[in-house]
Amino acid sequence: MPIVLSKKEWERIGHWTHREKEDPETVRRRDYLQYLDATSKAMTKSWPNSLENVNRRNEELRRERLLAAETANTTFYKRYVKRRQREQTRLMASARDTVFKNRDAPKLLLSAVIETVVQKSEKSS
Repeated sequence: MPIVLSKKEWERIGHWTHREKEDPETVRRRDYLQYLDATSKAMTKSWPNSLENVNRRNEELRRERLLAAETANTTFYKRYVKRRQREQTRLMASARDTVFKNRDAPKLLLSAVIETVVQKSEKSS
């Protein structure tokens, strides 16, 4: 089936076959856009309210909050552990006292010591 094309259409189709050659206008336009992008980034780098600076500042604040929370949690946990250790020591001392007072041998020893002290005080008076 024959196709009828104008010379302009045929050249346009032929243009697509030569892909390795790039249109100079396209190259110029791309270079100009890259130049505008680089210039814009250089200008906004020092602006305090630019998107990049705001995002960086927010990220720094987030990291500081996380660090502060971690420090507070560590401090709380250390205090909690010390409090639990003191409580455990107190409970162990209380248990020792209870065992000492409820056993017969320690009771006898304690009463013997008390009686000796009483007898010494009676002799000296």
